Amino acid sequence: MNGLLPAPLIGLKSFSLRPAAAVLFRAITRQNDQVLVEWNPGFKRYQLQQTSVLEQPWENSGESTTKLTATVKLEGAARFFRVIGFLY
Repeated sequence: MNGLLPAPLIGLKSFSLRPAAAVLFRAITRQNDQVLVEWNPGFKRYQLQQTSVLEQPWENSGESTTKLTATVKLEGAARFFRVIGFLY
């Protein structure tokens, strides 16, 4: 030990982790300026997410749902989609 006190823990933010898992897509269909995304069942709730650059954070597309489909309006640049499933 070097005799110095540890620095104060300033700026910490509370967080909680939600158990989530990837969901297998059943189909992705483009219809004019919209994309219909369908996925397989197996979880209690689902969250569709999208990003235009894989190195950037994923953004939620709407609220989480119990449905197995979602329709997204295409705007701007190309988008990547994923669906995560929640066990609760």
